[in-house]
Amino acid sequence: MASATPIANDQDAQATTCIAASGDVVLVVGPSGKKLKVHSLFVVNASPVFNAILGPNFAEGQQLRKSGLAEVILPEDNAKAMEMIMNVVHGLNDKVPELLDPDELVEVAITAEKYDCIGALAFAIRSWLSCKVNITDPGKMWAMAMAALVFRRQKAFAEATSALVLNYAGSYIGDIAKYENVIDPVLLLKTAANMEEARNRLRMRLSTDLLNGDWCRNHYAVKAKQEYVRLISDCGQMSLSSAVKAMDKVCRAGGQDELCSDDEPESVGNINSNLKKIKMRHEKESGLCLRCVQTGEGHQKHA
Repeated sequence: MASATPIANDQDAQATTCIAASGDVVLVVGPSGKKLKVHSLFVVNASPVFNAILGPNFAEGQQLRKSGLAEVILPEDNAKAMEMIMNVVHGLNDKVPELLDPDELVEVAITAEKYDCIGALAFAIRSWLSCKVNITDPGKMWAMAMAALVFRRQKAFAEATSALVLNYAGSYIGDIAKYENVIDPVLLLKTAANMEEARNRLRMRLSTDLLNGDWCRNHYAVKAKQEYVRLISDCGQMSLSSAVKAMDKVCRAGGQDELCSDDEPESVGNINSNLKKIKMRHEKESGLCLRCVQTGEGHQKHA
């Protein structure tokens, strides 16, 4: 596959992008009328939807049989996403990037689901979702989660929703409006509700850890305890990752200021050990199960 590059921008609506030199079908895609010359043999094998469109019961298929060339008008689709799908379907690996921007990836996912060709993109999907990208923008996190949801990839879905649960403090419900017209709204609501439930559960657990954690054998002095109380009161207003970082800062300050009655190295080591356990537990339990979201079943029924 090619190195990471963005999908080519639409330029001349009248120019035809030749994906198959001997192609017999021209897809006219998007509001700008981007033209993609493709070969029906590859397209119908990859997509049952196109197989029907180019079959004997549709005008496009009848035109193809009559003249050997057909034009398929697709004004509602994303031209960039369709071009990427057609490149994969036709085996043009040099034009398929290893990495896609999350916003581009979710458009590919939506288009692929519409034309029932996710299976034909399996290898490319595996590559796109396996690339680890440090994403901090909530919108990008959402796009990755939605792409994994549409592609039905559990590992990527768990990783993306985990990132949102741990690193986002805003409302999940308010962020799904962008996808309501292109992704099943019921799945969107279930995803948002399950993430909210996971975040609230982990926030409560973090608060419990802060209150009850035995950070050293004789606990912190009053100053550190006051910092814990302040952090707990702020926990619901910040992301979980920010809360853990703030907790880490309090712990380190406690060791450096010798607020613990034990020897400093042992105390700090004990603090870091407990903090590491909290981080690992939060990361492990924050990602969602795709099947739970899709079916509404409890996890224990299919775990």
